[in-house]
Amino acid sequence: MYCNNYTVQIFTISIPKTLRFEELKRHLKILDDQETCRINRMIAEERKIEFLLGRLLLKKMIGHYLEVSPQFIHFSTDKFGKLHLKVNRRIKSRSNAFPNFNLSHSKKLIVCAISQKWRVGIDVEQTKKNCLEVMPLVFTEDEIRYVKYFKEVEDQFHAFFWIWTRKEALMKAEGKGFFMHPLSFDVPFSSSRGHNDRYFFFTFQPISGNLISVVTCRDEESWPEPDYKVEKISIDCLLDQNR
Repeated sequence: MYCNNYTVQIFTISIPKTLRFEELKRHLKILDDQETCRINRMIAEERKIEFLLGRLLLKKMIGHYLEVSPQFIHFSTDKFGKLHLKVNRRIKSRSNAFPNFNLSHSKKLIVCAISQKWRVGIDVEQTKKNCLEVMPLVFTEDEIRYVKYFKEVEDQFHAFFWIWTRKEALMKAEGKGFFMHPLSFDVPFSSSRGHNDRYFFFTFQPISGNLISVVTCRDEESWPEPDYKVEKISIDCLLDQNR
């Protein structure tokens, strides 16, 4: 995997409906002590699967990026709950440039974004849920007007999550999550790629019924639009311990 300064690498994993946590137990060794305690507290099998696959994806992709084994990739969490890479002796010896990254999942997909230069956030959502009643709490007037422009209910759902994934990805790119109120800003919504004076936006549909949005922070006005590279990784490839 190669990323230049202006590339945002996006990885997606489809979660098989038939996958069981029992099949993944041999991969638990990739977790550190804190992550092991966290997964042991989880009751729902679905949550355990999503958590373990998410950590596998992040650690393998960042490991490829830094040219170190995934077992040496560890994370810390800040006061807003954002993951950060822990720098250690092995990582320091390989690279002085540490990637920005973010992770998200729905019931069908696990996705992550990695970038050398940009602060990045990513969100994936299923679009067939009815969340329209919460719009006054999280959408600006222009955003609500855009959703209501569509006559068909399914189109309204799609428009809702087009905006919502961008909002959540932006909050994650800033590293504040819901400590940054979604009513405090609006997002562009007219095309799959967009920008304003502070952020770049990219939204796409990887599979039917799901939307992914990636937001990168424009920390310098002169920065060009990111080059987005989307790669679908098979579950077999992710679980291959030789890769």
